[in-house]
Amino acid sequence: MRLVSVDIAGFRGFPQRRTIDLDADVVIVSAPNGQGKTSLFDAIMWALTGAVPRIGPDSELVSLFSDTATASVSLRLREDGGRELNVTRSIENNSSGIALSMDGSAVLRGPSAEAALLQALWPEGSAEPEPLPRLRHVFTRSLYLQQDVVRAFVDEDDPEARFQLVETLVGVGQVVELQRQLESSQRGWNTATTHAEQGSARTRSLLDAARAELSALSPETTAAAEVDLQWDSWIHSATQLGLSISDLGADRARALNSIVNEADARMRPMVRRAAEMQTILSDLRTRPADVAPLDAERLRVSAEEVNGRILAVQAELARSRERIAEERRRLTELAESVERLKALAALALQDLTEICPVCNQLHVVADTRARLELIVASGVSPATTTDEQQLPALTLDLRNLEIEQGRIVAQLVAATEAERTARVRDATLKRQLQALDLPESATPEIVATELANLERVTEGLSALRASGESLALLLSRVSEFSLRTEREETIRRLETQLTAELYQLNGRRRTADLSRTIIEDLQNATESLVDLALKDIEPLLGRIYGRMDPHPIFRRARFDTRMFRRRGQLSAVLDDPLTPLSTQTPEKFLSSSQVNALAVAIFLAFNLGMPTLRLEAALLDDPLQSLDDVNLLGLIDLLRRARDQRQLVVSTHDARFAQLLARKLRPVRDNQRTVWIELEGWGRQGPEIKATAVSTDTAPIRMVV
Repeated sequence: MRLVSVDIAGFRGFPQRRTIDLDADVVIVSAPNGQGKTSLFDAIMWALTGAVPRIGPDSELVSLFSDTATASVSLRLREDGGRELNVTRSIENNSSGIALSMDGSAVLRGPSAEAALLQALWPEGSAEPEPLPRLRHVFTRSLYLQQDVVRAFVDEDDPEARFQLVETLVGVGQVVELQRQLESSQRGWNTATTHAEQGSARTRSLLDAARAELSALSPETTAAAEVDLQWDSWIHSATQLGLSISDLGADRARALNSIVNEADARMRPMVRRAAEMQTILSDLRTRPADVAPLDAERLRVSAEEVNGRILAVQAELARSRERIAEERRRLTELAESVERLKALAALALQDLTEICPVCNQLHVVADTRARLELIVASGVSPATTTDEQQLPALTLDLRNLEIEQGRIVAQLVAATEAERTARVRDATLKRQLQALDLPESATPEIVATELANLERVTEGLSALRASGESLALLLSRVSEFSLRTEREETIRRLETQLTAELYQLNGRRRTADLSRTIIEDLQNATESLVDLALKDIEPLLGRIYGRMDPHPIFRRARFDTRMFRRRGQLSAVLDDPLTPLSTQTPEKFLSSSQVNALAVAIFLAFNLGMPTLRLEAALLDDPLQSLDDVNLLGLIDLLRRARDQRQLVVSTHDARFAQLLARKLRPVRDNQRTVWIELEGWGRQGPEIKATAVSTDTAPIRMVV
């Protein structure tokens, strides 16, 4: 099956409808970056697989510049027998659709179209549990080498994912799925077996318990007549205590248990009532017979009287202090005046002459001097007032009154608390008497009599219960024979049940062992098939890797498989042919370009050596972005050799590389065709497309001597 043409509208880099001719052995797509090369490859992938996982949901595939906000891709393919298939996928209102027609026959749509397309591309994939995701994985690992995930197989896929890919490519996916279903069923089977083991363990435990009960049964027996006498006596005692003995039935053990339960039910409230009566009796006996009334009112009057006297003394004391302060102020002013006169007199004595310096008159100097000296020698002597003499007495009276006030207040608080305590005690006692239906005026003698009657009934019920336990033992001995017979029957039934369960359990274990053996055989067979397939393509991988020769030391590539936790693991291994040196993690030792070269070699080995899909093509999106010039020359040589086996679709952003491809991959026979598609001038309408058929080189072979 080959690609014939593709019609793209509103898809990613193609806002307007563009039709591209792909009916050639080699299709070279050249354009600067951003002109739509990858969009062309993604359109082919979307048409065939229904998704572009690298981009995301289908809504992300619609071009921002689409006039109708819709996208459609129609891909025409031709099978080897000449039959043509036309696959059309579309996106409208975030909803995807598919239509498929074959040689103009009726158009299939929806799931039927998906199934028919899958049958045409990958017949074995219809047996996969999730065929479309697996188809996309196979498509991107063996048919479409995406530009931005070239090295995914080497450093992104884990070893188990690589092994699963080869399983799918080899065609043992159904066997692997059978193995996984068997493993899932085995887990469920093991769970059911565990439950069966637990059930048999429970049966064995019940059997052991029944045997233990049988061995614990006493061989002693009791005469039925003796039990009847004790039973009648016990029933009579229960009747006297007021217990219900009507409708006892023939089962004495059940009747005894019912009467004992009733006795317990009646005894519990009686015990509580007796405890409460004991508390009331203790309170009545400890309460004083005559409590003298406390004269709290008298104490309040005394406190008010003392408080009044304190206020009067405090007022008198305040007045005395005010008078003392006023007298002290007057004396201070007088002393200041005298001091001023003394200062003036002292100054006048210093400059005293026959003429007064103040009035400018004659005076007797001796008399004036004597008078001035008398003033200088004078002073003010402090005197003690009557108020100051009374102040200590008033302070003492105030302190005594405050002490008296504190004593009266303490007595008043004590009297009030005593009255409150007496009221609370009387209210509590009254409430307790009412709760027990006793009169409020009940005396200790009345309460003691009631308590004695209650204790007598309680003791009778307790004695009845104790005798009932002894009687129950006698009744159990009477039924010993019937109980032994019942236990023996139970043991026989459990033994039969345990035998059947063990037989079924052994069968389940044998089935589990057989299932385990089948799973292991399937694992071994799968591993062997994968190993054989990898061994078959290892020479091809070696030749392809050798042609590209990306590393000066690690010059040989191969695959390594192993089992880990019952899952296959696959790694790409590089060897040094001159030494035992090798690595299973090439991405850690190679440069980015060298890893890309290894990834391209593995891709081409899978594409050429394991043709899983019926589409005989290899799509390489701009390998120049990932490889250096030396590796590219080896790649071109490989593509030239592969053109007879695969339809090649190669894109590049480099015009010189495109010319080199056109020259190296030009037709060499009349039935070959090479098309060079150039995308240029991208705008809101999309790129302009120029398609050129590369002519056959008719120049004769020249030999240089």
